[in-house]
Amino acid sequence: MTQPTITKIENGKIVLPKKLRKIWREAKVLIDASQDMISIKRLSKPALTFKQMLDEFQQATRKAKLSKKDMEKVLQEVRKEIYK
Repeated sequence: MTQPTITKIENGKIVLPKKLRKIWREAKVLIDASQDMISIKRLSKPALTFKQMLDEFQQATRKAKLSKKDMEKVLQEVRKEIYK
């Protein structure tokens, strides 16, 4: 693919060439900006919502057959490590 160019920046909006607009339509991106450069990176996997993370965590603890008491013990140990 040839090096695409930005056609313009107007009112703080970047207009991408048509080919890129089709490819990147509705993509979630990470934007990193410095004084003279802007980098745009497509996020490959959508971030999980808190509910989705909680559901996955609960499924993993059930699968590992961890009790509430086991989890409390693990959390206490992790907190001790983090907040030394």
